[in-house]
Amino acid sequence: MDLIASPHPTHQAWLLQSALAPHLDAFNAHLSRGRYAAITTTTYISCLAHFALWMKHDDLVVPSLDERAVDRFLHNHLPSCECPSPVEREHGDLRAALGHLLTVLREQGVIASIPAPTGHIAAELRRYDEHMCHARGLCTGTRAGYLRLVQRFLRHKFAERPVVFAELTPADVRQFIAAQMELVDTIPNASMLSSALRAYLRYRTICGDEVLGLLGVISSPANWSLASLPRTLSPLDVDRLLDSFHASLPSPKRAMPSYAALWIWDCAAAKSPTFNSVISTGKSAPSCSNAQSHDAKTLYRYRRPLGRHWRIMFNSSGQRPPTRRCSFGHWPHEINPSAWMPSVE
Repeated sequence: MDLIASPHPTHQAWLLQSALAPHLDAFNAHLSRGRYAAITTTTYISCLAHFALWMKHDDLVVPSLDERAVDRFLHNHLPSCECPSPVEREHGDLRAALGHLLTVLREQGVIASIPAPTGHIAAELRRYDEHMCHARGLCTGTRAGYLRLVQRFLRHKFAERPVVFAELTPADVRQFIAAQMELVDTIPNASMLSSALRAYLRYRTICGDEVLGLLGVISSPANWSLASLPRTLSPLDVDRLLDSFHASLPSPKRAMPSYAALWIWDCAAAKSPTFNSVISTGKSAPSCSNAQSHDAKTLYRYRRPLGRHWRIMFNSSGQRPPTRRCSFGHWPHEINPSAWMPSVE
């Protein structure tokens, strides 16, 4: 066994002496294909070591593992775990690691696969999953989330009856959305719900169904998380912001020019006629869009460190600054910034 991430030596000993040892290479390969970070892989291997120790104490063999065994470990053993340290006890990490373990064991044919669901709704979901996988190229996690919500939607309307799409009405969609939002009334849940339903209805359009009336009742949730932020900063707020760039920050000399460069970008985007004089003299400029309370004199004190940030902005916009020397003290006074600043329209 060649671990791609080295766990604690005690964990390695538990794993190598357990019934899971022959399957660790496949587990590592599974995580490597998923491009999991090394620290995540190390954590999951430590979780397997805890599970392997529990299997040894309970005389469990690998072919007997399934979701019920994992539930027993998580809900019966873990709350009163007295396994010797070091041992991984994080419930979320253990559940994720053991989910990957069951997937690997089923791929190898060591444990029985979960029986495929049957019925009219299951057949519809299989066809929709094939469409998402082969026609849209969605990843496994996105497809699983969409299928879960579409399954609830179809069961809400048809239960165990055949899926007859023509029977769906806008009232059915409204009732389903209202019922789901009563369970979890959050913006992320509403966004996921609207995305899943729209995606499924677009798929039914490909199948030849009329869905315009149904799509019209699905609205995107408003996200007001940033609505309380001010459009401009007052002089007092600017002073507090500038005073926050103190020596205890990890990189204060980088943070201050970044803020100043953004301020200059905003002024130039508004195509202020006095922007050129601010660059050359450092005098306070009149009000301009989204920067009307900024102090240009304070900004001018930091003109030297801004050269690198000017170059970054021009490189990202595909343009070149008018001179090779980009600090404020060497900008030609006769250049009109509106002629070379990138458009923000």
